[in-house]
Amino acid sequence: MSARVIARRYARALFELAQEGADLMAGLEVLAQVSQLEDVSRLLADPKLPPELAATVLNKAAGKLPKELVSLIDMLCDRGKGCLLAEIAELYEDMQLEAAAEVVAEVTTAVKLDAETKSKLSASIVKGLGKKVQLQVNEDASIMGGVIIRVGDRQIDYSLRGKLEGLRRALAA
Repeated sequence: MSARVIARRYARALFELAQEGADLMAGLEVLAQVSQLEDVSRLLADPKLPPELAATVLNKAAGKLPKELVSLIDMLCDRGKGCLLAEIAELYEDMQLEAAAEVVAEVTTAVKLDAETKSKLSASIVKGLGKKVQLQVNEDASIMGGVIIRVGDRQIDYSLRGKLEGLRRALAA
């Protein structure tokens, strides 16, 4: 089973707890940030580290957390899955946005987009999905031209680099 599928299960459980009134977003963001620190991520990836020690490190580094998140840390560390915290937080946030009929669209372009182009792009994504859209625009010159749009698990690659790779695969076959 892939790490993303496992992370989605934990995120879904947290989301259901949040629907019952638990406020978990702030604590989950802190945990995600802490787990991505170089020393902490190396520690969480160490299979020789006792699970109790990993849980203690996360709890102390994150500060005061709701009891649901303390339980999550203990469970993840016991199962050797502490490294999934950042992905769980990301999926949880996506679920929160989806529940609010809003999605985050990550757009990667080779050049900086002007305000009018961003507006048109956002409007076309809204039209296609039927939801409000938060647009996050990134620049990456390596795509050479075009655009890559990522919404949740879906990705649409209209980049020049993507087209050239497709052509290369077709010629190699």
